Amino acid sequence: MARMVRGEALSTRLGKRALVLYLKVVAAGGSNRVKKNLFSGSDLKHSGGVIAQYILMRLDGSVVDSGTFSSYSGYRDVVVTGERR
Repeated sequence: MARMVRGEALSTRLGKRALVLYLKVVAAGGSNRVKKNLFSGSDLKHSGGVIAQYILMRLDGSVVDSGTFSSYSGYRDVVVTGERR
């Protein structure tokens, strides 16, 4: 019941032309690769990928678009963006 009330309130706020995007991650993962060299030290690289499904719907439940997509980064250099504390 509470879910229906929240849905109705959201529908009122969004208006009739709003769209809803449902996104589901089907699979995601990553791996690290370390190459060690006596002269230049080690080289750390990371790769990652994802498979996701989406449905774009109108508020009346009709589907505007849907599909499945995937993305893979390949191995990339690790970039440090902040310090750990």
